Amino acid sequence: MKLFALLLGLVGCFILPAQAQTENERFAIESERFAIESVTQEYLQAWYEGNDQLMATVVHPQMAKKIVFNTRSNNGALAYLSAEDLLVQTKKKRVQKVNPQDLKRSITILDIYNNSAMVKAETTNWIDYLHMAKISGKWKIVNILWELKYEGL
Repeated sequence: MKLFALLLGLVGCFILPAQAQTENERFAIESERFAIESVTQEYLQAWYEGNDQLMATVVHPQMAKKIVFNTRSNNGALAYLSAEDLLVQTKKKRVQKVNPQDLKRSITILDIYNNSAMVKAETTNWIDYLHMAKISGKWKIVNILWELKYEGL
């Protein structure tokens, strides 16, 4: 009986810490997912509201935003916005009315690995693929590849 209790105790020493570690890992992963989704929400909110100050908190100063134009006259032309350009364009949106239909959005975290993440942000009119990096404990958007949802450009 003592042997059984000893074996049971040893098994418990290995299983319980493993379960606790698994719970801690799950909590950490969910915390990262929440932080990444929050940055994405703030990015979209900043754009819709024309809030350049909020936008500046979620994009890295060296961020690049690009779109590829595949049209007959422009096959493969790349349009580029720097972080500074994005802040200027965001600020210009303050004077524009936002169609409530445009506020529809979905966010899908495609991958997270250590300090890198890939997110798909879909709105009524466009899709953004966001590359994020965790810098000094905060997630920042470092690259955006985007596509308009309608054809005929």
